[in-house]
Amino acid sequence: MFFLKVENSFYGTLTEKKWSEFPISDKKDAKQHGMGLINIKNVVEKYDGAVKWEVREQTFLLTMMLKNL
Repeated sequence: MFFLKVENSFYGTLTEKKWSEFPISDKKDAKQHGMGLINIKNVVEKYDGAVKWEVREQTFLLTMMLKNL
């Protein structure tokens, strides 16, 4: 198994919606943002992996686990 953890600091708040698995971008041109996490999830799941995200204070953490590499 292979684990990858990415941390990214942010300022402000995260907007979560019931219909979205990931937080919603609050950038002015939001339609041009927010697709990266979905793409990452799709690739990770293609290789029988899993994605988990969490927030600790002002840090966004994304952990990916890949099997069968």
